[in-house]
Amino acid sequence: MENVNVKLFLLINSLSGNKILDHIFINIANYSPYFYILIILYCYFFNDKDKAYFIFYSACLGLLLNFIITLFYYHPRPFELGIGHTLIHHSLETSFPSDHATLVFSISIALVIFGIVFEGIILFMLAIVVGFSRVYVGAHFPFDILGSFIVSVISTTIIFKLQHKLYKINLFLDKIVSLIIKRIPYINKL
Repeated sequence: MENVNVKLFLLINSLSGNKILDHIFINIANYSPYFYILIILYCYFFNDKDKAYFIFYSACLGLLLNFIITLFYYHPRPFELGIGHTLIHHSLETSFPSDHATLVFSISIALVIFGIVFEGIILFMLAIVVGFSRVYVGAHFPFDILGSFIVSVISTTIIFKLQHKLYKINLFLDKIVSLIIKRIPYINKL
């Protein structure tokens, strides 16, 4: 399996070298999670607060599961093995699974599961591009991205099954968010 992982990595990573594409994929690899976080905020303020919380919980649980996996399993990044082209600097930490990919997959899958289907499907397709970009720039192996997808499915499924038990937490968090928003002068004038 590792041999397949390395061959797929080399195939995708060998596409790098075009300045325009490199620039595009570096930006997608680095900055796309911020866009997904803005989607949660958009859902909170303009769609359904409960759904926004569930999407947020799905992403957080996915990242927590990643953390737990890293406590028990270490997989070196491609540049640690001296293979491929590295287009972005990354710290020496396990490559499996990818936090970036887990975050974007969790949010997009949760959008679909919690009924914001069209946007979720669009963002899921973009999440695939994010995963591809993480391999393209040399930060991850393809199986790291696949692992992130699996973690995301697990985390969103757990939150979906627990959603009825999470409403009290939503109410509590909503009170805190309301207090914070009341203290922001510009927002209160709107």
